[in-house]
Amino acid sequence: MSSFSQVVLPGIGALGGMMDPAGVYVWLNWGDSVALDGWASPVATDIAFALALLGAFGQRVPTALKVFLLTLAIFDDLAAIVIIAVFYSADLSPAALLLAAAIVIGAAMNK
Repeated sequence: MSSFSQVVLPGIGALGGMMDPAGVYVWLNWGDSVALDGWASPVATDIAFALALLGAFGQRVPTALKVFLLTLAIFDDLAAIVIIAVFYSADLSPAALLLAAAIVIGAAMNK
């Protein structure tokens, strides 16, 4: 995962892995406006099942698949944190959020 091209596929996979569970949640709770407020709760739960399977199969899983799923898990969890911060925080500071994003981007560029 040392180049941008190696990170794109896990990033796209994480996006799909977040949208699908949230979509199923919304579909199942469509008539309940109170329950619809919890649409972000299943966003980061799907990767736990994949990691459980990795643990169950142990050494029979190729290293490349382990790296891919762990990278996907990182993206999935970071995005879930951002979603929760943006959609479930009343007093989110846009300036602090932009500063944090700039620091993360700066750190990523100075590898």
